[in-house]
Amino acid sequence: MLQGACIGVVLSLLLLCGCGGAVIPSSSDVVGQWSTKDGASIHFKEDGTFEAQALPPSYFSSFMVDDVNRFDGTGIWSLEHLDESERDYRPWEITLNFQVLSPNVPERFKSFTTNVYVAGSFPMGFPPWQVVSWEYGDMDGGGMLVFTRKQ
Repeated sequence: MLQGACIGVVLSLLLLCGCGGAVIPSSSDVVGQWSTKDGASIHFKEDGTFEAQALPPSYFSSFMVDDVNRFDGTGIWSLEHLDESERDYRPWEITLNFQVLSPNVPERFKSFTTNVYVAGSFPMGFPPWQVVSWEYGDMDGGGMLVFTRKQ
């Protein structure tokens, strides 16, 4: 009997996770305050702007790492839905166009564009969502910064 129940659970998971089973996050899933355990935060606003505080540069820029410990910034964000062929195994991108950065950032870095990603919990592609950024040069190595949404 237990074996039959286990088979039922496995089949249900296969149906949920099967081809095309992932849920597509929308802009309304992104809007709100997101933060990390170490105090970094991003507030995504409905009007397509964002405010970020205490971001560690190694997760957002390869060129600023030696110049600042943490930085703040504001700018414009947009959510990119990947095409159907990539949807089930790759997270969705949020483009962050930083337009104003904190005074501790050297003048030569005063604006830039980078991406963070919306990823679902296991199985990948289902809420609750997380916003993640990988350390530059370490996308496969596990250097990941995870933002969770504040309620």
